[in-house]
Amino acid sequence: MIALAIIGGVCSLVGVVWIAVIAFQNDDILMGVLSLICGIVALVYGIQHSQEAKTPLILLGVGFVLSVVGRVALLSSS
Repeated sequence: MIALAIIGGVCSLVGVVWIAVIAFQNDDILMGVLSLICGIVALVYGIQHSQEAKTPLILLGVGFVLSVVGRVALLSSS
């Protein structure tokens, strides 16, 4: 189950970085930097720009769910 948590974390990280890249491409440097620092900002930016950030937003959500499921399974098996 630790592998599931790691895969979820990596997917979430890729989604956050991808959203930050979209913010930088839109010349929104502040939101790009804040997205890299705080994942909530990346989520909000992704929702606000859902047409451009549809795929990384889905990746972020799926990664979060996988990470939580993996961590809960890991804690319950201990």
